[in-house]
Amino acid sequence: MCAGLTAFSALKKVIARGKKGPVLIVGAGGVGLMALQFAKEMFDEPPIVADIDEIKRKQALELGAGLVVDPTDRDQRKDILTATGGVTGAVDLVGNPKSVEFGMNFLARGGKLVVCGLFGGELNYPIPYLPFKSIAIEGSYVGSLSDAQEMLNLVRTKNLEAIPVTTRPLQEATLALEALRSGEVMGRTVLVT
Repeated sequence: MCAGLTAFSALKKVIARGKKGPVLIVGAGGVGLMALQFAKEMFDEPPIVADIDEIKRKQALELGAGLVVDPTDRDQRKDILTATGGVTGAVDLVGNPKSVEFGMNFLARGGKLVVCGLFGGELNYPIPYLPFKSIAIEGSYVGSLSDAQEMLNLVRTKNLEAIPVTTRPLQEATLALEALRSGEVMGRTVLVT
C-alpha cells in the first residue's frame, strides 16, 4: 500500500502534463516500478524510466517502459530529448540532488517535477531557469484516503503486473536495510515473522 500510494499520488500531480507526452520516472526501485505500472494505465504513452542500475533498467523495460536511460550516460540522456523534446511531467522517486537536477533538466517549458523520494541533500539550481522555463517543482508524500481508493480501483480494474517482492525473516531487518542501501533490492522486500 505504501509504495503503491506514494507512486500513484505523485503521478496524479502530473496527470494533466502526462497527456502531452511520456512522463519521466526517476528511480526504478520498488516505488519506481509501481509508478511504471500505474503510468502505463494513467497516461497515453509508456513512461521513460531513468535509473543508474543496469538490472533495474532492464527490469523496467521488461515491465513496459517506453524508454530506459542511465542518467550518468550523456548519450542516453540525449535520447530523452530526441524522443520528447523535453518532458512535461517528471516524478523523482529518489530525492537526492543529482536525481532532482536530472529531472529538472529534462522538463520542457511549463513542465512539472514532483519529488517524493527522501534520499536527502540540498538543491543548487539557477533560479532564473524557473521563470525562463516556467517550470514547477512540487513535493509529494504518500497520498490521501481518496487517492488510496482511486489506486485500489485502478488495481482491481486493470491487469497490472506485480512488481518483484522478496521476503526475509524479521530478524534479518538490518541485512534487508543494508541490501536496500547498496541497491541490491529489486522491487520490494517484506519482513515476515
